[in-house]
Amino acid sequence: MNAIFSCLLTFIQRGDAILLNKPMHTETVLMFQKFSEQIGFSIFWLNCADETEFYTALETFPKKLKMVFLEIPTNPLLYFIDINKVRRILGEEILLIVDSTLASPIDYFPCLHGADLIANSCTKYLSGHDDIILGLVSGRAKHILKLKEFRDITGNTPDIMEAFLLNRSLKTLSLRMQKVNTVALNIAQYLESHPMIRKVHYLLLKSHKHYKVAQKHMQGGGGLIFFELEGSCEMVPNFINRLKCPKITSNFGTPYSIIKQFIDMSDKSSKNEECLPTNLIRLAVGFLDKEYDLIQDLKHSLNSLKVPIT
Repeated sequence: MNAIFSCLLTFIQRGDAILLNKPMHTETVLMFQKFSEQIGFSIFWLNCADETEFYTALETFPKKLKMVFLEIPTNPLLYFIDINKVRRILGEEILLIVDSTLASPIDYFPCLHGADLIANSCTKYLSGHDDIILGLVSGRAKHILKLKEFRDITGNTPDIMEAFLLNRSLKTLSLRMQKVNTVALNIAQYLESHPMIRKVHYLLLKSHKHYKVAQKHMQGGGGLIFFELEGSCEMVPNFINRLKCPKITSNFGTPYSIIKQFIDMSDKSSKNEECLPTNLIRLAVGFLDKEYDLIQDLKHSLNSLKVPIT
């Protein structure tokens, strides 16, 4: 969040306009909304559930836009937008920033498709060990130099130990993501085949609405799987509490797998916000857990559920 906040204060002034996609990480939404009032910039939202509608709507926006900030893939539901098309529509003058935390730098390279800056939460996959809180911004040198000046003035720098731990973790990032990508895809395929699952949201499943564009741009699908249970949202705690492997918490990108009921806390004031399923669950695959153990754990809990007859 500090990395994204630094981009905001470095490049945005009173009277500017910013375009953001939805859905988006709740804290990011709240940050932009809060400081739009204090700084005095305008926010426009575009829902990216439908690719065609997104690109068509983007062409109609006024040229007063100063920044386009996109979360790709999105949190939740893992929607994916083609950055090449976005850049062609925007032209070269508008600053295009992509938060690709859910993909990791191993699976997706926004800078190769027209992004000016890329934000990543090092707390997730880049750390991988659940022991640092850190963010980064990478990208074009001329923009990074401006960010560096802001950072130097504000003292917005990590301490030595966090830098050391991140450097340690980057050595194994590729190996960890290979394991996570493989296991997550297999688990997503298993969940999709189970009768107690209504829908699975995973980018490299052919059933995902953005599968084709994701397959073209991504090296792997990452470790996050969103899925919906058959039945009511009251069944979700029963399902989660029967599981033995995943921990119940809100982080991801850790050695161990994590599961949670995805409660939508975002602001519904934007007309482009879609309603999320109340029985939505997020499973984050950890690199230490065995695929067989996770699938058997999920199978046991799912088979214990019963959908009431209506």
